[in-house]
Amino acid sequence: MVYRAACSAVAVGLSGGVGVAAAQDLSYLSFKDTGSEGGLLLLVAAAAAVVGVIWLLRLLNSRVVARRRTTPAAAPTERHTDFAPRAARLGFRIVEIKALKVIAARLNAGAPGVLLSTDAGRERLIAEIGGRLRRREREVAVLKSVHEKLCLIRDHQLRERASVRVETDLAVWVVRKSADRAQKAAGGDDEEFDAEADQIPGRLLDLSEGGAAVATTLAVEAGELVELWSADPEVWLPPITGGVLHAGQREGAPGPVLHLHFVDPPLADLRSVVLALRRQADQRPT
Repeated sequence: MVYRAACSAVAVGLSGGVGVAAAQDLSYLSFKDTGSEGGLLLLVAAAAAVVGVIWLLRLLNSRVVARRRTTPAAAPTERHTDFAPRAARLGFRIVEIKALKVIAARLNAGAPGVLLSTDAGRERLIAEIGGRLRRREREVAVLKSVHEKLCLIRDHQLRERASVRVETDLAVWVVRKSADRAQKAAGGDDEEFDAEADQIPGRLLDLSEGGAAVATTLAVEAGELVELWSADPEVWLPPITGGVLHAGQREGAPGPVLHLHFVDPPLADLRSVVLALRRQADQRPT
């Protein structure tokens, strides 16, 4: 019959995609001859559709296989194990590689090596490390200030301040003072002004009844005596003798800073000045 021959043809077309057994089953299908040509055309169209679907599936499958074969494997530089060799080839030392790997892994946990092998990745590392450096510099500055003060307390057996310190930026004059002149002043003898002493300008950074910090270029060392007084006509500070505890640098200061402890200061005058400076600080806009 014509129908059985058509079914055999469909079975032959399907044998490459759905298996020989299924094709053989189709070959035994039979239909009653109704004498209608419409049924034959419908069967042929169905067979052609099935063959077309099988052909499309084979084409898609071949393309997927070809794509998998041509896809390159992950670059070795993207593996964690290759980070250290690449960094070493770029000139980093072992201790630097360890620190750099930690930072790179935080920025790109999956492939830290990419940050070393690309311009964009290296820029990310530069920005991240630059930010860390700035934060560490501020931390180091604070720690250095704390360390210096602790050393002063230890070396000079300083105790807690009996009075509150007020920060300021008062213009002052500073001169070196000899030990002989200090002894005369302590004994109540009149002391004439030493015209040969060089008056050096300075900035009073902070003041209390027990001491002060002065930024000045006057070259003195720890243990020497200096005398300072106000250079600002609006704030009167009488001449005060101070012993140099420490001479060093302070962040933000206009020059070397002398840390002084006062020798027999005029307490009444000092208290008035401290109160006046405190009022100025309270009125200063924040």
